[in-house]
Amino acid sequence: MRDWFAPPRYWKWTRRTLIAAGVLFCALYVQSYRNDWNAAERLDIWVYLESGVWGSLSESSWTSYKLLEGVTAKKILVPVDGDEIESVTGPDGEPTYRLTAAGGRAYVRLEWRTSGYNDRKLHYFLRRWVFHDDLYESARRPFYWALALLAVLLPLAIPRDRWPKFSYVKQWRKLMDFIERRRRAALVKAAAPTVNPPVAAPVARLQSSPNPLPVAAAKPPEARPAAAKKPRPRFE
Repeated sequence: MRDWFAPPRYWKWTRRTLIAAGVLFCALYVQSYRNDWNAAERLDIWVYLESGVWGSLSESSWTSYKLLEGVTAKKILVPVDGDEIESVTGPDGEPTYRLTAAGGRAYVRLEWRTSGYNDRKLHYFLRRWVFHDDLYESARRPFYWALALLAVLLPLAIPRDRWPKFSYVKQWRKLMDFIERRRRAALVKAAAPTVNPPVAAPVARLQSSPNPLPVAAAKPPEARPAAAKKPRPRFE
């Protein structure tokens, strides 16, 4: 069992395969983040992650967050959805946000507000209202691609690390040579002439033997030596 756990330097190809799968997952996830996520999801992702961490540690934890909210006609501030805002470049070159057509019908303007929130409740609200329970779905495609990469490269990396002299080419040649030897042996056996097996000579019976084995005659009862009788014990 100790031979299996070789020093770390012998597992370089396996480590490289795992690193390549991780890099592929991150690259595909970043691509999905840039192309498929809306403005509200990209804006609130860090608040979502931070509230999830603190909310998992304590149910009553409160943290101060800065959120972009829409102001209604009744001066009520409501967190905005992804269809209600869009990202634009401001006059000073900094990224900013503005209301879309759908957001203009619901809100008067956008406003940043910093306030304390319960982490667990805010995390649940963002998951349902902003991300629509779709955050894990966006990671499914990158995960499957990384898993496919591992399925292709690990069968090549592990034997190369475990057995440095292992080669699939050599194993394939050995298999082909074995099949070829079996095929040639079958052809030689099929081409060989059929030879009748020699017939064994019949074994003579004991009764037909001219000199039967002598049989010792049984002695009569009177000729047998009498068995010595043990003296009967006396009880006085």
